[in-house]
Amino acid sequence: MKRLSCLLTLGLTCLSSAALGNGRYPIANQLLVSPSDASRLVLRTTFGLVLSEDGGHTFGWVCEKAAGFVNNEDPPVEVTADGSILVASSQALSVSHDGGCAWEQQLAELSIVDADVDPSQPKRTVAIASLYIDGGTRSGLEESLDDAKTWHTLGADFDGLPATIAVAPSDPQRIYASGTTTSDLTPIISTSDDNGATWKSFPLVQENITVPFLAAIDPKHPEVVYVRAPTALGSDVLVMSHDFGEHFTTLFTAKGGLYGFALSPDGTQVAVGGPSDPLSVASTTDYAFRTVSDVAPLCLKWSEAGLYSCADEAKAGFSLALSKDGGTSFDALFHKPELTLKACPATLDTGKYCPQAWVGQQAVLGIDAGAPGGGASATGGVTSEAPDASVSSGAGSGNATGASGASNAGSAGSSASPASGNGSCAVSEMGARRRAWAVLAGLAFAGALAFRRAGARRKR
Repeated sequence: MKRLSCLLTLGLTCLSSAALGNGRYPIANQLLVSPSDASRLVLRTTFGLVLSEDGGHTFGWVCEKAAGFVNNEDPPVEVTADGSILVASSQALSVSHDGGCAWEQQLAELSIVDADVDPSQPKRTVAIASLYIDGGTRSGLEESLDDAKTWHTLGADFDGLPATIAVAPSDPQRIYASGTTTSDLTPIISTSDDNGATWKSFPLVQENITVPFLAAIDPKHPEVVYVRAPTALGSDVLVMSHDFGEHFTTLFTAKGGLYGFALSPDGTQVAVGGPSDPLSVASTTDYAFRTVSDVAPLCLKWSEAGLYSCADEAKAGFSLALSKDGGTSFDALFHKPELTLKACPATLDTGKYCPQAWVGQQAVLGIDAGAPGGGASATGGVTSEAPDASVSSGAGSGNATGASGASNAGSAGSSASPASGNGSCAVSEMGARRRAWAVLAGLAFAGALAFRRAGARRKR
């Protein structure tokens, strides 16, 4: 539930001097933690995937071409029970079952709008897809029960232009979808209590919301759903429903893009933030948000290990960090100059496509190709120990030290990606069949502020 489109990225400055070959500022904008192995991290960035198999001590890079990123999109990413990685681009679903070396395309006839791994049974994934045929769109669910190896159509068609999908952690029959109506683009929240067989849809008309994005479902109460959304008034909002999406209450109004959102694993705390809004946390008993850090999160992810945040490295001193005290202080995990190329056999996608791209990637990220760890390692991580990068980022404190010259950022289930270096975002070409999402983006997102995932994005 973390669909991040390039059209939602107009709130961050485009810096062509630091742009990559794809013309985008290099940031991280979504973090996934493997549901069966907390040491396996998957970080989506504007320049591909960044993977760790050791809890964030080392990171290896998988290029966009290998992982199936297309058209400068920020595709939703998921990780299933066996560690399979899913990249849900608008042209196909790219899946790796071996940790990021070999990739295969699935559901190629559909435009995958979003996907969600069922928290209660993480071998199961539910995706929402669109097909553009004969001048109209059809949207519906696809389901896999075997770590994205096989798929089948689930339930009835979704009546609307979809944006995000989410499965309730405590009731896997309860599925939520968000989007707009096809007739007049009214924002809607839809829910099914019978695994997609039937749907109830409710308009979300408050706060001048343009397109709603599912942020989280309470881990114990399936009727409690959190939604982030850009508004026509120029500020993103967080709203919450206690009755399956029929009515909503506004919890937080951001000054700009609300790229960071995270719900604690027990559902008792909520964290939010963005480029113009430092990290704030509230109890779900009163939703009284208080600023806990001066870090401006561009993704958030709350797991049993603690609260992860992506941030602009030039400002925060890290691209990804972990807080074990609820966001008051952070220990840096990922610095771009410490990234290495994930080592894969030359016969597999990552080994075939990424080494050549890595040459230019190192210069952009400030990587010393001649230093230890500056090339590919056997595990795809840094071969030398990273320096101590513990960052104290309490509210009111100065920016953390250790920043690299270039910056990097992201989202947890939702986040923003900056516009391309030439000041405009590339829009996916509208094909005859796969462009229902482009229809939604082009119409419903026009004029919306940069937002996100995540997503995004997310209920984790």
